Amino acid sequence: MKKLRLCLPLVLCLLLSACGQNPAEARFLAFSEELREAERLDFTARLTCEYPELTADFTLRYAMRPDGETVTVVEPAAIAGVRAHTGEGSRELLYDSLVLDLGEPDGSLSPASALPMLVEALRRGHPDAYWQEDGGDAVRLILDDQLSADVRFSGDAGLPVHAQLISGDRVCVRCEIEDWR
Repeated sequence: MKKLRLCLPLVLCLLLSACGQNPAEARFLAFSEELREAERLDFTARLTCEYPELTADFTLRYAMRPDGETVTVVEPAAIAGVRAHTGEGSRELLYDSLVLDLGEPDGSLSPASALPMLVEALRRGHPDAYWQEDGGDAVRLILDDQLSADVRFSGDAGLPVHAQLISGDRVCVRCEIEDWR
């Protein structure tokens, strides 16, 4: 009888812990799994990049295909059409003979690398915290020791609408996301 009294609380604890998954966590894990399996992804993002001495705004178009990822500048108009493409061991900046080098806000994120980093965080980042914000779910994703992302999802469709990309303890890039498909 003594063994039964000791086992019963343990079994109840195990059963209750399995039933207690946060609904936001379940929705994010399903979204992340679907994204990991996707071969195509497109979205547009308005970025604000925080450099040590200035702030720069961009509108970028992201496309993921089986042959790699492409980030295309939509705005500012002076550099619209500049594309950065990564895939199978290659990294190219494409626009006739133009080379754009704004540097990187903190040595690890640039406007061209911000959206691929965000997608990588959504696909493979470790969820560290979940909360509700502006009527939708939000999650903090840890990508590595230095990079993390806070992502807010729309309340209705459950798609990413805002992200903050963080290096160390500093928000380097803010993204307003639209046309996620």
